[in-house]
Amino acid sequence: MPAIAARAARKEDPFEVWGSGKQGRDFVHIDDCIDAILMALDNIHDGTAINIGSGRLTSFLEIIELMSSFAGYKPEIKPLLDKPVGVHSRYANMDFVSEKYNWQPKISVEEGMRRVYEAAVKKVAEEVKS
Repeated sequence: MPAIAARAARKEDPFEVWGSGKQGRDFVHIDDCIDAILMALDNIHDGTAINIGSGRLTSFLEIIELMSSFAGYKPEIKPLLDKPVGVHSRYANMDFVSEKYNWQPKISVEEGMRRVYEAAVKKVAEEVKS
């Protein structure tokens, strides 16, 4: 994500994406990961495994759209169909952790991506100064 955010901060156009960009993942902010780990430390004592995530599939095209909207532009998307993309989709089933431990992420995908983008803007600005 930091690399995609930096490319948006630089307003790259066209915006290259590996594969079609339709492949999706379940993104969860690191603060929510830490929250889930602390919840597990307090509540799980038998080695039970849990899935954590947003429970929502988000495509890389959606991520590029979010990041470029934060940057205030709409780039042409250039699919790189010869690049590896991994599995088409992967996301967490949140039923168990939600029902048994009442755990849900607190930071939305949009807010998490905004935080990544804002950090990238600062980093890109520092690179320009150097």
